[in-house]
Amino acid sequence: MERNRGLIQPATVAADELQRALSAYGIVADVHTGNRIALISVWTDLVVWTDGVVYLWWTGKVSPRSRRYVYASYGVEHLDTVARVVARRFDALRNLRQPWSVDGAPCG
Repeated sequence: MERNRGLIQPATVAADELQRALSAYGIVADVHTGNRIALISVWTDLVVWTDGVVYLWWTGKVSPRSRRYVYASYGVEHLDTVARVVARRFDALRNLRQPWSVDGAPCG
């Protein structure tokens, strides 16, 4: 069975939609696509994964009981909510620390 090359995958569409929604909050994000998954790189420790069905990202919390990372997950039909919650996480991370350049000076 031959795969159709050139077809836009649902993950790519969902990632592009979130990228556009985040731009309304003044957030510039990069989209990286792969095989059935796309990543939206927003900030240090903030990368959103999507398979075209859900968005998933680390909340910055670790479960005290299991000591595992706690993730947030929303269906792609909740794009506005995802953009708002990711923008809030972005603001929290940006207030905690600035990214650093090679020479150690703040970049932002």
